[in-house]
Amino acid sequence: KSTVQQALAKDEHINQELLDYIKRLKAAYKICLLSNIGRGGAERYFQGINTAEYFDDMVLSGEVGLVKPAAEIYLLAAKNLSAEPSECVFIDDGEHNCAGARAVGMQAIIYRNFAQMKQELAQILSKT
Repeated sequence: KSTVQQALAKDEHINQELLDYIKRLKAAYKICLLSNIGRGGAERYFQGINTAEYFDDMVLSGEVGLVKPAAEIYLLAAKNLSAEPSECVFIDDGEHNCAGARAVGMQAIIYRNFAQMKQELAQILSKT
């Protein structure tokens, strides 16, 4: 599951808080959901949610035939956002996936909890 899926599944309060946070970020930054979800999985998971409100793009393993931590999937996500990897911040709860992102030049945050992720992301974004 993606970090978004895991965070959404944990707690209804966090669900809406995380979605609201993503929506606020999207007003200023390009947002891509990069997930190892299977074909059709996003439609099932996000049923009834307009994903365009939260994500500018979705790179889904089942649709692109690539999986994290392969370098190509991170590069595809950056390309789809018209961004250089060095301009991207990847957030995931798996260290191996974060290492894959770092290997292509992205910054990465290991998601442990919502507050920690927000703090680390704010530090990164304050330097841009």
